[in-house]
Amino acid sequence: MVEAYIPGFGWTTFDPTPNVAVGERSTWSRMMLYADAMREFWNEWIVNYDFTHQESLGTSSISTTRHAFDSVRIWVQKKYEDALDRVRGIRLDVKRNPKRIGVTGIAGLLAVLLLLNVSGLYRYLREMS
Repeated sequence: MVEAYIPGFGWTTFDPTPNVAVGERSTWSRMMLYADAMREFWNEWIVNYDFTHQESLGTSSISTTRHAFDSVRIWVQKKYEDALDRVRGIRLDVKRNPKRIGVTGIAGLLAVLLLLNVSGLYRYLREMS
């Protein structure tokens, strides 16, 4: 707020900022804001590109790449450890009850073979009748 002496009124407090509603932005004013932002970007990263900017960009790139690589490495390591845990569990099951695992494996193999030869079995049974 500012105070100013206005003849006939005396010292008066008023707000010197323009009286414009914030929500009333036209498409043209929005385009001008984008143009201004592009101009600032151009000046900052093209015209004024110096060693400090190079160092900042390089450090940022290295940090981002390192973070991404570490994330992928941790994800792969977790998947590998999960797979090892599953294999250890299967091995322990086989050790505890080999007959059940053997019967289950043979039944699974027979089911797969049966599914792969359904059409041949169907033709064979049709010819038999």
